[in-house]
Amino acid sequence: MKKFFAAGIGLFVAVVLSGCQTEETKYEYLKFDVANLSFLGDGNAPATIKVSATGAWEAEPSASWITISEKSDDSVTVTVSDNDQENERQSSIVFTMGDAVEEIPVNQLPMEMGGYMYRYPATLDLGLVMSPNGKYVGGEDQVLQDDQTFNWQIWIFDLDTDESRMVAEFSENMYGLQQPQCITDQGLIFISDSNDGGTKGIDLDGNVIVPEKPDGFQNEPSVQGSSADGSIWVGYCRSANGDAGMYYPILWVNGKPEVLPIPDTTAHGTPQTTGVMARGCSHDGKVIYGSSWDNMENSACFWRNNGNGYEFQWAGAPDRDLQELDYVNASGEQVKVRQLSGPKLSAERTNISPNGKWLAVTWCREKYEGDGGYAETRFPAFINLETNKAYLYEDLGIGAGARHATNDGLGFTIDGLMTNSGKVVEIETGAVLGNMYDWIKDNYGIATSPGSIVYMTPDMQRFISLCLADDVATGARTTHWYVAPRPQE
Repeated sequence: MKKFFAAGIGLFVAVVLSGCQTEETKYEYLKFDVANLSFLGDGNAPATIKVSATGAWEAEPSASWITISEKSDDSVTVTVSDNDQENERQSSIVFTMGDAVEEIPVNQLPMEMGGYMYRYPATLDLGLVMSPNGKYVGGEDQVLQDDQTFNWQIWIFDLDTDESRMVAEFSENMYGLQQPQCITDQGLIFISDSNDGGTKGIDLDGNVIVPEKPDGFQNEPSVQGSSADGSIWVGYCRSANGDAGMYYPILWVNGKPEVLPIPDTTAHGTPQTTGVMARGCSHDGKVIYGSSWDNMENSACFWRNNGNGYEFQWAGAPDRDLQELDYVNASGEQVKVRQLSGPKLSAERTNISPNGKWLAVTWCREKYEGDGGYAETRFPAFINLETNKAYLYEDLGIGAGARHATNDGLGFTIDGLMTNSGKVVEIETGAVLGNMYDWIKDNYGIATSPGSIVYMTPDMQRFISLCLADDVATGARTTHWYVAPRPQE
């Protein structure tokens, strides 16, 4: 219960066998289900490393405080003694298979730094979601069956007790469950269903809840976010009624859906053709955010409940810059083109602060390059949704973006789309507090895997991080890990 998990890694080797006339490539590998092990100072349960290899292998600890207590053909069990030193200690377990050598790092905090737990369920590689107040984390596992079909196992983690359980299991013939979208503090998890394009809700008893679609819509809706009390859901639905299947933002109040307003034109000033999606909301549900859904647009927007319903606004509107240019196309015709500098969002569902004040975005400066092509300069930015003022962080690197903000105005950025690093900033002052790994270690006493925080609860005691893991079989994959206070004994 107290060991820490990390993402899978491994060594993958191609050996070419030469003959008189042919060459045969034989692949050998040594793979693990964890990238590292991290322990608290005391009271640790044993940790098991699952091993997959094409040949016989051995494992040896590199320090006396690490012991391999059990070994089988496909796993080793690791125990550590209590750390009574003043500082964190680090070592490794060395795996060998013939001439191949691979190490799994092991680190252990001192005993006085045991206030938080760090969990990385590596097998749930379709992503994890955390509830608004961090009561639950949920995910799913794809389990291959003997008939080569998959079953979907739905897992819920209770962060108050550090216990997990599988609440439901479905065959792929029933649902095409693909990715968790959100989970409520009441334990209702919404997962996308590729069979019908919508989402299915699964509660703690394994019951399936199908969100109601608005009147006049034929496609299944998708729930993306929830208020803290679970009474408000937000998301989108694609209509099939004479509008070429545009996406519309949807608000559910106690399960009843309504369509949120959208403008007639995009942020570029062109007619709406693809629509707008809602992605998440504040804890009280009074502020909802989303984006226009178009490969060119993706412009960030939000709705605020003004007492007479929800009013639409483009995020950061005072700081946007829309230019209309004259351009001579390849046919020699003079045409009008538009280029926009403004905030964008994609399929991110936790960019708003719990109190609805801050929105984390990626600011994009477009430059038209001719014949329909645009180049973009991207960098992190945050929008104060009370004033609609933008705070730009261009110095943090081109290609970077922002992913979340706290109620008090701490911002979390990501260094690039396919990276495992980010920064922590004070939004209003512009101060950069350092990289996320060191900030977490300094403030929570935990050495985590690389990653970037994508959601933090209002009390800043629980958070979840995005991590890009390398898999030798499938390439890069997106996973998550989370941190929460250590439950009392």
